[in-house]
Amino acid sequence: MLPCCVLLVSGCAGLDVAAAPLAGDPACDLAVRAAPRSVLDGARRDLDARGAAAWGDPAVVARCGLREPGPTTLRCLSVDGVDWLVDDRSDAVVFTTYGRAPALEVTVPAEVDRDAAAGALVDLRPVAAALPRTSRSCLSADDA
Repeated sequence: MLPCCVLLVSGCAGLDVAAAPLAGDPACDLAVRAAPRSVLDGARRDLDARGAAAWGDPAVVARCGLREPGPTTLRCLSVDGVDWLVDDRSDAVVFTTYGRAPALEVTVPAEVDRDAAAGALVDLRPVAAALPRTSRSCLSADDA
């Protein structure tokens, strides 16, 4: 009976998150150490993937170690001094830092109210702010 119980426990705890390509960058190690205990009131969950963290169920997932995005037509917004690209998909809203290298990706599942999704960026500001800035930033409509 014990093997069955172990299987049930490990199955509930698992969250399959792949490490980003540059997750081994020392800046990601520093950034992930700045991760809060909760995001959008969800408790932090353990992950095996380097440079990644998750909170709540369904999980808000942050992955550090993406290549810095280049110029794009995606909406860009500034939250507490950090610029983010917004990719609003049917299954999630994916936010990616803009002007930080390596980049941080935050995936907020569709089950979270779309209007509340950006609140995750406020909670994760210490993580994003720990990453080195580059010369890129969001442009205002006047700059375009």
